[in-house]
Amino acid sequence: MAWAGGRIYFNRENRAGINDGWAAKPDGAGAVCVTCGAVYPHGTQHGISDASPDGRFVLTTIERAGHISIPGGRTLAAPGQGAFNDLWLQTPDGSRAWRLTSGPTSGNALIWARFDHTGRRIVWSDQWKVGVPFGAWRLHVATLRWSHGVPSLVDVKTLQSSGLLEAYGFTRDGSHVLFAADALAGAKWDDLQIMRIAASLKGRAVRLSPHDASDRGTFSNYNEFAFQMPDSSRIIFARSVGAYYESLEYWTMNADGSDPRQLTRLSWPGSRQYHGHPSLAGSLAFDPANPKRFVAAIETDYRGDYKSLMITLR
Repeated sequence: MAWAGGRIYFNRENRAGINDGWAAKPDGAGAVCVTCGAVYPHGTQHGISDASPDGRFVLTTIERAGHISIPGGRTLAAPGQGAFNDLWLQTPDGSRAWRLTSGPTSGNALIWARFDHTGRRIVWSDQWKVGVPFGAWRLHVATLRWSHGVPSLVDVKTLQSSGLLEAYGFTRDGSHVLFAADALAGAKWDDLQIMRIAASLKGRAVRLSPHDASDRGTFSNYNEFAFQMPDSSRIIFARSVGAYYESLEYWTMNADGSDPRQLTRLSWPGSRQYHGHPSLAGSLAFDPANPKRFVAAIETDYRGDYKSLMITLR
């Protein structure tokens, strides 16, 4: 999800299991598909990944046409899983688009491309080796350069791991990147941890997510979706600790990982959002005009069904 230029960007799956990127006003009005034009391969997965802070450009992850066929390929190519995806840049209405990565430079899968606060740097993750359950991944940070009206990625930096690296974006000052990892954090795949590393991708990555629960149980200390809050140095993220029935709740913590506090209890019986099924807090985007408000994607089962919530902080 992304929020820029007075519009919220999100992905929507149709009945055929194909995703497209959409944009709407914050109240849901005026929804329009922004990746349905002729610039992308027809019948492939199209996903919105981020919008530049000034609202002039949108990052998309687009399934390539004509790739090899694999079991479950349509689902694996969906936004967030990213198999056979390339990274593109487009105008907000989708009338123009430019491919930024292609084929081998995109890895086996590509996910979570995000702008920095200037709109001139991009971080993303790609899978360089297939494996169970997630394979092996890399983080990339690059500068977006324009030449004669055409963008490209230059000065690419890379961090490689034997496990998952899931990028969420830059800190507000652009000095660091927030991401989730298993092997790099010394954790199992079902207990991802939030980490931070310098935006140069040099030096040691530091674990931020709390040690207040065991990493040894299934889904016992699982952490994802970390973003710096716009009006403070605190980070909002999702985790299984404090959640009901293998769900995820939003927490906040200081920039160094200290003072973790649970923010929501959406998954608990008695909550107005509880309907007897999982409630997995997911991606979110803050209102650029109101740092106390954000829109959140909440997964309501394990099949990929979602609802959107507008949450205001007090």
